[in-house]
Amino acid sequence: MLAELGLAEQQWMRDNLGALVELGITLDPPSLQALYDEQYAAWAALPEAERYDPAPVITVIGVGLGEYLRHHTGMSWMVENRGDESELALAGSAPDTAVLYPASAIGQRWRAGERGFLVALAAAMIEDVRRSRAQSLS
Repeated sequence: MLAELGLAEQQWMRDNLGALVELGITLDPPSLQALYDEQYAAWAALPEAERYDPAPVITVIGVGLGEYLRHHTGMSWMVENRGDESELALAGSAPDTAVLYPASAIGQRWRAGERGFLVALAAAMIEDVRRSRAQSLS
């Protein structure tokens, strides 16, 4: 079930966006891709037993991608609660529009070892939203 972000979640979002600013990353797909590639390469170069949990890196890049998408689609940040788990999502105001999960999209690609995908992914997600909106109007 989707719900609006609470105060703690809003602060968490600000903290993640602040981390990107501190790193000098702008909220655009090429900058986010450069950060992803740098972080993934460093992580992948480590012996498997020494690899750290990439979740914080995935999350901050996912938040950056989501914020970019929010600016280009007019969607709003939401949280989807599923029992003991919750996940950040972007949703439109109409119930039948697309719901996007930017951090999950980044995580799936990290686990698959993908690189060079973020520009195309952002464009595809924006197009999915436009298509979903067009279908809901017809």
